Amino acid sequence: MRDSFKDRLELLYLSLFFGLIGILTKVFFRPWVIHNNFNDFGINGFGPNLLYTTSICLFAAFIIKKRHIKTMIFCTVGVLVYETEQLWTLRTFDYLDIFATIFGLVIAISIYKVRSRKWKLKNVNAQ
Repeated sequence: MRDSFKDRLELLYLSLFFGLIGILTKVFFRPWVIHNNFNDFGINGFGPNLLYTTSICLFAAFIIKKRHIKTMIFCTVGVLVYETEQLWTLRTFDYLDIFATIFGLVIAISIYKVRSRKWKLKNVNAQ
């Protein structure tokens, strides 16, 4: 699929959006939930992973010109390796992080497919 830089720039903006929300979730929302003993159904635990993975995948699709979905999958495998590495180190392993990482990939691929359909329609209409 040939897409213009301007079209792919949307992926960068979405990547930055998801990354910023992920940072805000980890830095502000998580401490607030813990301090106030608020039941957020575990969002403060798996939310950053979900948002970071979505952000990383969209950023990779912005950077790479071909094989976007394959690149997103490889990025997600990297995050999954990092998560499973926590099993034998002193870090905290959580199965919800694994599911959130995979769901972040699904969200990123869905966003990419919707956006690429729009780009294809735009290119067809322009001809």
